[in-house]
Amino acid sequence: MSERDAREPDNATSANKHIRRVTTPSDSVMAFCAYCGSKLEPNASFCQVCGKPVQPLTTQPGASAPGAPELTSPAKVGVSQAVRMREESDRVMSVAWVFLPLLGAVFGIVDIVSIFILGFFGALFLTFGLAVVDLLLFLAFWYLLISRRNNHFKRDKLLRDRLVEYLRQEAAATGKTNDINAELATMNSINGEASAEEKERSAVLWIVLDIVTFGIMGLYILYFLTKDPYKHDSRQQGFMQQVQSALSKLGKTVVNPSWKVLPSRSYFLYLVLSIITFGLFEFYWNYTLIVDLNNHFKAQWQLEDSILAAI
Repeated sequence: MSERDAREPDNATSANKHIRRVTTPSDSVMAFCAYCGSKLEPNASFCQVCGKPVQPLTTQPGASAPGAPELTSPAKVGVSQAVRMREESDRVMSVAWVFLPLLGAVFGIVDIVSIFILGFFGALFLTFGLAVVDLLLFLAFWYLLISRRNNHFKRDKLLRDRLVEYLRQEAAATGKTNDINAELATMNSINGEASAEEKERSAVLWIVLDIVTFGIMGLYILYFLTKDPYKHDSRQQGFMQQVQSALSKLGKTVVNPSWKVLPSRSYFLYLVLSIITFGLFEFYWNYTLIVDLNNHFKAQWQLEDSILAAI
């Protein structure tokens, strides 16, 4: 047997280590799309994410479609999937919602004018209708704020888990587990703290409680919507710093984009200012509720893209 023949089995075994696939009764296909890395459904002919055709395995296990990127490991695919979820979870809201309180004043003026045009009963009917519209818009604002908080926190939990999994596997494969033990310990600590404190809050439940308590529970809704973004941003930034440090020790450089920490906002100060300004400060308060998470999303997206490029 020649030296080349002796090497071929080892080379084939090495190539197969990087291929994840499932075997169906009718055919053998890759478990992950060769183009975008998404997990494939059994017997799928096309990727449900990118729409590219699924490439069946050939007699040469390492073969892939022309122009397709190199197959990725399940851990890398997991990180990529968690990042792609931001398209649905991280909702950037328009600052136009800031002017929602003005709508009530506009409706009030319309009510007064309608008395002279529609008469008393007509104006009364219009007033009721406008009040319902104003209430529904206000509740929609609460719903959007609470829902995007829940969705983003849930995605970040998945992203943290997947990053820890990837770093562990990469360190084990390169024999550098001891080198990143400190980073992994810190990441697990931050992840545990976030999981304990960043619980999902049902948007529907809190809106119902706000209605039945005539706005009293709305004060608590304002509290967690004001305080949670800063706490989450600080945790997530600390976690990502550990990810960057671990990747650096594994020989993967992450370009560090600008991530400005969100300001810590005083709920009680904002509440007092809203009272003594007869609600005028509420415009700025609503503005902070919108832009704080908007800014957090954009900063984290840049770092996520850098991490994906590095791994």
